Amino acid sequence: MHKKIIPYTLVLVPLLLVAVLSFFMINFYATQSRAHFIQEQHNSMQEYIKLEKFQSEEYVKELIELFAHKKSSVQVVLKKELYEKVNLAQKIATNIYEKNSKKRRRTKLIKEQIKDALATFVYNGTADSIFISDYSANMILRGSHLSIKNIAEYLDADYRSIVLEEIQKVRRRGSGYIESRRAKSAEKEIIYVKDLGFYKWYIGSSSIVKTKIEALKEDLLEMLKSMPIKNGNFLSIVEGNTKLYASNEFTLANNKKENTWYEDSTKSYFYYIKYYKSFDWYIVHGFEIASLREKLEVQFEQSEKSLEKELDYMVKVSEIIGFITFVFFLLFALKTNQLCRTIQEK
Repeated sequence: MHKKIIPYTLVLVPLLLVAVLSFFMINFYATQSRAHFIQEQHNSMQEYIKLEKFQSEEYVKELIELFAHKKSSVQVVLKKELYEKVNLAQKIATNIYEKNSKKRRRTKLIKEQIKDALATFVYNGTADSIFISDYSANMILRGSHLSIKNIAEYLDADYRSIVLEEIQKVRRRGSGYIESRRAKSAEKEIIYVKDLGFYKWYIGSSSIVKTKIEALKEDLLEMLKSMPIKNGNFLSIVEGNTKLYASNEFTLANNKKENTWYEDSTKSYFYYIKYYKSFDWYIVHGFEIASLREKLEVQFEQSEKSLEKELDYMVKVSEIIGFITFVFFLLFALKTNQLCRTIQEK
């Protein structure tokens, strides 16, 4: 009996070894494959986030460069407008003067006609302001920059007598620009004055730089609205607690206004904040990752299905190997058992 059991262990032991080895190999392959899928999913997400962050920072950087360039040109454009405006007003006044002086009309009448014409001055299709003063610092026509009647008493925010500076400018150079700060608001103002050429009058006009910048900001916001936004990205412009523009429903939390990256509580998107002091704007640019996460989940599920097919195949191969092993060692055991009987009979 003992001799019969020993040969049949030649069948059970190898078969058991094949089964155990197959189980551990299949389990090890499945574990490693799933770990690889998860790591690849994580790596893909991190690479995407890293790339999108870089692109967002570059995008915001380019926007700020554009804003700074536009802002730097404000005073140039403003001075050009003042120059054109005052020169046009001078031509109007000169035409009235020359036309009526040839007819030998009274000086008082000519002065009134000039004042009436410039009081309704229009520049680029819009009513605008032109002022007239004389070299004795008397207001002839109230215009854009001085509101008090006795203009000689006016001092700007830096306690400068702007009227005296205007008179010195036109007497010495015939025309020129003066930069000042308004007495009450301290807002920067640019004034252009020019000698009229008769009656010891000079004319001029002024503009508040802030007003021009506000107009520029409106233009830039309109430009941003027309700019295409990359799919999955969003852009917001916030001033204080007011959202001036947003490409989606994103809302900036009041306590998050540092120049850095943020991740929302649901981890579905990232956003970058950069403060542009010149406009008092918070520029917010970000991207959502929910769609990518869904895409990666689909890829993971597809990989899982492929893995399951591979595991099924491996199980079938293991079963075949186990069957072949069983048959081989069964025949070997039978042969061994027969050999043992032959030896016993002898």
